[in-house]
Amino acid sequence: MTVKLRIQRWQCRFKACKRQTFAEQLPEIAAPLARRTRRAAELVHLFGHGVGGRPGERLMKRIGMPTSDDTILRCLKRQAKARHVETGVRVLGVDDWAWRKGSTYGTIIVDLERRQVIDLCRIVRRARQRTGSSDILTSR
Repeated sequence: MTVKLRIQRWQCRFKACKRQTFAEQLPEIAAPLARRTRRAAELVHLFGHGVGGRPGERLMKRIGMPTSDDTILRCLKRQAKARHVETGVRVLGVDDWAWRKGSTYGTIIVDLERRQVIDLCRIVRRARQRTGSSDILTSR
């Protein structure tokens, strides 16, 4: 499906301007530099979420909107990433290990639901100084 729009273009009168022309933005129809409308992107997301990549590709082809399975999965990942910004961490994992026993330690903090590293700490301990992982977490 091809959508043809007539949009207004303006020229900048300032000669040193990097952008010589400006186009009217229509965010309610499509995001800037998007290849599909928001409505078509929503369909891709719904088919991908409902049936997955390859079956979604076959269904999209049957309804007349050929889309690759990689595009469907990329759309799903983009939606998941957008939701990640809105929600906080619910399940946290903390692990400590020694790079050099007695002097250099490391701590990793991970979001276990999203499988993403939140923070990686390197701790250099001096002789006879004890610092627990609870002290590290309270300082963050």
